[in-house]
Parts: sequence; C-alpha cells; structure tokens
Amino acid sequence: MSAQSLWIRVHLTLVDEKWDVGMVLRTLLLSLSTTLLCALFFYDQPTYAGTADWVINLSTKVVDNCLDYPDSKLKPLIRSSIYFEQGLLEPGPEDKELAKKGAEQEVAIPSTLYENQYSSHFRTIGLRRFKQLMIKPGSTGTIKISTSNSAFKQEEANAAANATCRLFLDLYLNKMPLRSIVVSRDIFDQYIQELQRYGFRTFTVVPGKINSLIFMLSIRSEPAGRQQYMSYGN
Repeated sequence: MSAQSLWIRVHLTLVDEKWDVGMVLRTLLLSLSTTLLCALFFYDQPTYAGTADWVINLSTKVVDNCLDYPDSKLKPLIRSSIYFEQGLLEPGPEDKELAKKGAEQEVAIPSTLYENQYSSHFRTIGLRRFKQLMIKPGSTGTIKISTSNSAFKQEEANAAANATCRLFLDLYLNKMPLRSIVVSRDIFDQYIQELQRYGFRTFTVVPGKINSLIFMLSIRSEPAGRQQYMSYGN
C-alpha cells in the first residue's frame, strides 16, 4: 500500500484534537432522551422475517512497510478492518406460503468490507469506507474482535476499542442494536482498559436488581471464561 493511497481519503476531522469519540458520545447522550435510547437498545426487538443476527468482524494489524522511515512520527500504523455479514433463518411454513404467492424474499449478506480505520500512537488518523452498512434495521448482532500477534499489543487493543466506539455510533444511527462484543481472550484486559479511555466504566450486574443505565455493553472472551459489563459515563 502506497502512502498516497492511504492518505487520499483521510478524514481531517479525525485528526483535530478538539474532536474525538468521547466528545461525540457525550454530545449524543445529552441530546437524546432516555426513553428513545432504551427502546432502541434494551427492548428485545424481533429480527425481520427471514434474517438472522448480524455479525461484524473487526480485526487489527500493524501495516508493514508503510510510513516506515527514519524519525517517522506515525510508526507503528495500525489498520482496523471491519467486515459485516448477515445470514438467513430457516424459512417456516408461513414464509414458504408467502414465497409461493410472490412475496419478496430476504437476501443473505455475505462478508463485506465496510471500512478500514487507521491509527497511530493511540489516535485515529484516517478512515476509508468501502460500503454502506447494509444490515437490516431492527436486527441485533455481535461484534467479534481479533488482533494480530504483534509487539504492539496495547496499540492494537486501543485501535480495536476506538473502532468499537465509532461502530457503536453507526449502529445506533441505523437502529441496529448491539447484543454483545466478543474479544480474543489474550487481549481481554487491554481491551477493557482502552474502552475506559473513551469514557466506558465497568460495573457488576446484580441478579434481581433493575439497571437504569442508558448505554450498556456486554463483553465476553473467546475462548469463553471472561465476561465484563460496561456502561458509558458515570
């Protein structure tokens, strides 16, 4: 990848120190009512007929041989690649009858590259979007996160957390509730730490106690064994 192709679609607003994910999240919280947010994120909305839960795969990797020159201020460069997909449920008798009558059929969405985000030294510096997020509105899903086996483990965890926050906003705006986040077990602690950098806080779910939190994330490890709930703000 050439430096020219990387920077051709850099979003200048992401470089501005006065504009960051935390500020956008805080502004969003202040401008939206609790009732609307709860309806979108905590009400168990059924998926559209025929569609299964969506999956977003987010993987990070150090970009080799790019901006790699003496005294480079942007090394290491981390690329976060984001793919989305959504399958179909097994059609029931009613679906089959509707199909016979010419009803429009749902179409599976194969794994599709949504965007690449670029970061360096714990800051997002660029983004290149390839497609619109074509997930069915109203359907729920999971974000699955993986990182490469590089020497920059903390930087990759930060890039993954930053990309998650931005995806969180995209999903909200498109009315696509996030069910859970699955993270590689070897970076679980670093990922939780980096989400805290952007304003999320850990909390414990008490059985029988109703939570009044507006934004809540359920994060679990892969392989299984670790789980953490996080909320935004205080």
